[in-house]
Amino acid sequence: MKKSTKIITIASIAVIAAAGAAVGAILYTMPCKITADGETLVVVKNKSAGKAVIKDVLESYVPEDTKVNRVVLDKELRVQDVGIKKYFSARDKVKTKKEAESYLMGENKREENLFSATITSQYVKEETYTPEIDYRQDDKALAGTKRVEKEGKDGRREATYQIETVNGIEKSTKLVDENIIEKGEQAIIYKGTLGVPNGEDWKTYEGKPVFNDGSDIANTSLQYLGCPYKYGGYSFTKGIDCVQYVRNIYRMYGVELPNNHPGLRKVGRGVSRSGAKPGDIICYKHHVAIYLGNGKMSEATRKKGTKVSKVRGGIITIRHVNRNN
Repeated sequence: MKKSTKIITIASIAVIAAAGAAVGAILYTMPCKITADGETLVVVKNKSAGKAVIKDVLESYVPEDTKVNRVVLDKELRVQDVGIKKYFSARDKVKTKKEAESYLMGENKREENLFSATITSQYVKEETYTPEIDYRQDDKALAGTKRVEKEGKDGRREATYQIETVNGIEKSTKLVDENIIEKGEQAIIYKGTLGVPNGEDWKTYEGKPVFNDGSDIANTSLQYLGCPYKYGGYSFTKGIDCVQYVRNIYRMYGVELPNNHPGLRKVGRGVSRSGAKPGDIICYKHHVAIYLGNGKMSEATRKKGTKVSKVRGGIITIRHVNRNN
């Protein structure tokens, strides 16, 4: 009996050993699933393959020649055993490393992706740069016009840029640091402010001037003093008469006025001499002028061209024109 017992024991050990070896083999080749917040995305050969897939997918989202600062995932990515119970069914779903990577990157291009990887990275490059322009106000020039006081000069710098991508798609790039190699020089540009619409920034406004009140008209008329007179003339440089002087100033602000004395006497609305404001049109029998305030007006005269004069008697009417006329 002792001999028999020994034989059974040895046989049992052999069976157990064989079973253990089989289980070990299964565990060694156990398929693994890549999950995002617990949801299975894809099944791969083993844990090593799963980790390599995640690493390669994330690295593919990093812009070329940049250094990664931070990676933020909207879901937790893990590599887990499928488990003994699902071993045999999972084997049919196993994808190669290349297939798994292709699947994940393809699905992540869809609007409803599997997960989002926000990656912040940096790169450094030497480049030419243009210093920020020094804009200055010219309160005697029309909005939308500019005058270069000083030309700028480009410089050289070593610039550090930060890029933010989501699943490989660039969302933003910004300069975060610079090392000046050759200092550039700022350009100085004066920009006109007469007629800048309310709410607009004079530095960036490029449209046509719009007079906010008659003071803009009056101030602009003063920029064209000393022009020669010419009956029927339209030009500030070659010669201009009183009607065209008034019309040209208003036209700069997008307002078209009648081309004759009778028409100018009816434009806008009439105001009294005591109620006249800068920019109003003073109409005489055969003459028109722009009221400046304080009893003065700008006008185009036969003898002295465009000039400032005191308001004279003999006024037929004074017309107030708003920018909607």
